[in-house]
Amino acid sequence: MKKNIATSLRLIITKGDKILIAKIKGGSFYFLPGGGLEFNESIEGAINRELREELGIKLKSAKFVGINETRFKDKHGVNHGIDLVYKVDVNKLSDVSKERHIVFEFKKISEISKLNLLPGSLKKNLVGWFKDQKVFWGNKKSVPSWPSSFGCRIG
Repeated sequence: MKKNIATSLRLIITKGDKILIAKIKGGSFYFLPGGGLEFNESIEGAINRELREELGIKLKSAKFVGINETRFKDKHGVNHGIDLVYKVDVNKLSDVSKERHIVFEFKKISEISKLNLLPGSLKKNLVGWFKDQKVFWGNKKSVPSWPSSFGCRIG
């Protein structure tokens, strides 16, 4: 079985009491906007690229809020994901996707815990972060099976 490791950026974009979340069209789960860090790419460069590719917007500022680690199995093998999570301010708020396979929507922050937001350890840490604003490190040590289309308080 192939073993993979990937570093991704997950972005918190808020509008009042709402957070922007993404979903694969026809999918059953949500995730934060963002994506993979490419080889030799700076974090700021990756955040800008993902915002441009997914939403056609530009980064104004970014604040590091935590790290979330997950391990999961899918059709590609056993995966170890490291998500670097940032609260970002952007030049304009948009929920209009520039990518055909993704839809975005603003959901109430108070409802995050009720959503099928993956990974679950990140959802738990987001709920905590919105309460206490403390940098988090989330670590899910088990290796559950995950949908094949997916990417300090210790949780």
